[in-house]
Amino acid sequence: MFEIDKKQFGLFVAELRKEKGFTQKELAAKLLISDKAVSKWETGQSCPDISLLVPMAGVLDVTVTELLECRRLQSTETMNTTQTEALVKKTISMSESELAAGSRSRKRWGAAYACCLTVSCIEICLFFLLDYSAEFFFTHLLTVELLTALFGLLFCLFVKEKLPSYYDDNHIAYYTQGPLRMHMPGVSFNNSNWPYIIRTVRLWALILLVCYPLLGMAAASFLSGLFGNMVFLYITLGITLGGLLIPIYIVARKYA
Repeated sequence: MFEIDKKQFGLFVAELRKEKGFTQKELAAKLLISDKAVSKWETGQSCPDISLLVPMAGVLDVTVTELLECRRLQSTETMNTTQTEALVKKTISMSESELAAGSRSRKRWGAAYACCLTVSCIEICLFFLLDYSAEFFFTHLLTVELLTALFGLLFCLFVKEKLPSYYDDNHIAYYTQGPLRMHMPGVSFNNSNWPYIIRTVRLWALILLVCYPLLGMAAASFLSGLFGNMVFLYITLGITLGGLLIPIYIVARKYA
């Protein structure tokens, strides 16, 4: 199978970037990605998304063919059928590599979600085995656990790792996919900050799945009456809403 030489590609991109006088951060800003992504290209750790080839070629003042060939072509140089076929196969290979990387990431997060969900179920069983109040569980814990499990399922297994290209060209503050609706005024979603946003939501969901039943046990032991219920309600709101929305705003604006 034809594959692009990641090391050679990275060296060529670094050479072109330096010729243009760009830093990694400046190149990343022009392509609406993170400077870490550029660093990974130049060190041969990864290749860019296939959708970035055309804008990258424009920014670096080369052709897409030269990017894929990892060298400058002479103006008189032409490609025969074999070379053209090889170039097409390289492009397809990059697309396949991108899909494979996304699949591996989804499998890892899926495995983490399954582990955390299992631990959460064990903790809920312990809640009843240790004779904590069933009323407390159904009143305060059940809804949050179910919603967290649903969010974790959606973001770990189904939410796309990459946004459509029109998100990068416009200031869009909402995201929809199936039953999922996200709308955050003051934040624009794009392919620069989206990976950090979904990672934040995934981590929030997994941590909350495991920790919230433990928090419920502690609350059931030490808090009682109307005052105790109010305290636990405010703690829940702070953890579930503040613990999710504030980090999303931070990473969305930092990596925009």
